[in-house]
Amino acid sequence: MTGVITASEPSWTAPFTGLSPRAFGKLITMLRREGADAVRSGRPWSLPLEDRVLLVAAYWRPNLTLRQLAPLFGISTSAVCRVVDHLGRLLALKQRQRFRKDTVLIVDGTLVPTRDHSIAEKSKNHRYSTNHQSSSMPTPAWSSPSGALIPHRRPTGGELCDWKEERNRSHKQVRARVEHVFARMKTWKIHRDCRLKGDGVHYAMLGIARLHNLNQALEQSRYPSTGLAPVRRRSITGTALSALRSLARRVGLGGVRRCVSPTCRAAPTPVQPWAVGLRMT
Repeated sequence: MTGVITASEPSWTAPFTGLSPRAFGKLITMLRREGADAVRSGRPWSLPLEDRVLLVAAYWRPNLTLRQLAPLFGISTSAVCRVVDHLGRLLALKQRQRFRKDTVLIVDGTLVPTRDHSIAEKSKNHRYSTNHQSSSMPTPAWSSPSGALIPHRRPTGGELCDWKEERNRSHKQVRARVEHVFARMKTWKIHRDCRLKGDGVHYAMLGIARLHNLNQALEQSRYPSTGLAPVRRRSITGTALSALRSLARRVGLGGVRRCVSPTCRAAPTPVQPWAVGLRMT
């Protein structure tokens, strides 16, 4: 069975990974250095490493089912499952264990709806979700004293004084950076309804964080003055789904629908945040 989507055509790279061909090639090089394409015992992979990375990204970004991905890449459904389970862990972000003593991190959490109720709890969105914590680096112009900074709570029936209101306002402006990280990462539809079991949602979050960091690093090297890429007027996810609709008609698939999501645009901050660490609680 011949696949329809392949990494040998650069036009498929950006819609599903969000990376340019240069960034995608750099990712493949890093994975090979980490041993992702090492010779192993047993049956060899039916797809090259480039196509396997593209397959995992296509599973994460538009959140297609394994049955929908199989004919698109020309392999069986069980082979798609093995690729996602194996390569999803290798794509995970290697979290930093140490930071400089004066490093300031912004920590926030987000809920990811998960169908595996053994690792999820009923949350405020009335669904079973897992809580993921992210830490991002603010701009060097912002600093804080030692210890954790939390916003001041308004007392019952009272109001905050002026200096507390001013500190909360400054805190919100800095905290918005990690919200920009979550907004970009949640354009990947797997964060809207995760079907992976066990720690699969954890590795998916780490893998998407790695792709986000790689993209941000190349953007900052390309635009050193501001670190911002030109604003994209069309969502990359929408481009991927429109391409999948035409493919679904060709191969006889159904159920490829568009979901409402924020448009992937450059955040209006002078320096983009980095998702430097993620953990699941």
